[in-house]
Amino acid sequence: MLKFLQLFNFASPSAAFLLFGWLASAVICGALEWRTHVFITGAKNTGKTTLVNAMYNLLEKIVVALDGQSTEAGIRQKLGPDSRPVMLDEFESDQNLTRMRAVIKLIRSSSSGNLAIARGTPEGKALEFTIRASFLLAAINAMAVTAADR
Repeated sequence: MLKFLQLFNFASPSAAFLLFGWLASAVICGALEWRTHVFITGAKNTGKTTLVNAMYNLLEKIVVALDGQSTEAGIRQKLGPDSRPVMLDEFESDQNLTRMRAVIKLIRSSSSGNLAIARGTPEGKALEFTIRASFLLAAINAMAVTAADR
């Protein structure tokens, strides 16, 4: 797999090794104290989707693969109580910055999330969840993120 990843024209030769590391750690993400995430960016027709599809084929049995228009709530509900890798291709597809920021916030929480996140519900009962996932995002244009997200 490393040889395959090295076939891509990354901005840095170390990117193939880092991506290989993400693949290895993503399968055990729930057991890790710190979970890593990847954001693959590049111009149109540079092979991002080909790369995502190849990694999907490796992780097919355990990965949650969704379109980049997915919402934070949808991702959270799809994961349920499971610790699994998550892949979002075409992350900028609808340019809805509010939705994208909510997903980035979920990803940040999953990095070292050991404490439950509580959300209020219309019924007045708190909904609690813990996200322990490793994310891979792919997009033509990476959205601006905060220093904490980098």
